[in-house]
Amino acid sequence: MASSMLSSAAVVTSPAQATMVAPFTGLKSSAAFPVTRKANNDITSIASNGGRVNCMQVWPPVGKKKFETLSYLPDLTDVELGKEVDYLLRNK
Repeated sequence: MASSMLSSAAVVTSPAQATMVAPFTGLKSSAAFPVTRKANNDITSIASNGGRVNCMQVWPPVGKKKFETLSYLPDLTDVELGKEVDYLLRNK
């Protein structure tokens, strides 16, 4: 009974019609559009490698030559070294 209620409508299909479409000729030149840019005087925005930094390297002071400023001085006596330290503290 249920099968007799179904109607078998025939679907008529027509062959696909080809339509003419203009070929893609590329993007338009940006010279036609006005460009307004704000002058960027902030030097910190020029280069940034913050996304690539994993950790900072620190120079260990123990057992390494030329770590502090006084390592560049010639061999000094204790008196001469004291004078150099006093000079550095006065002129900081």
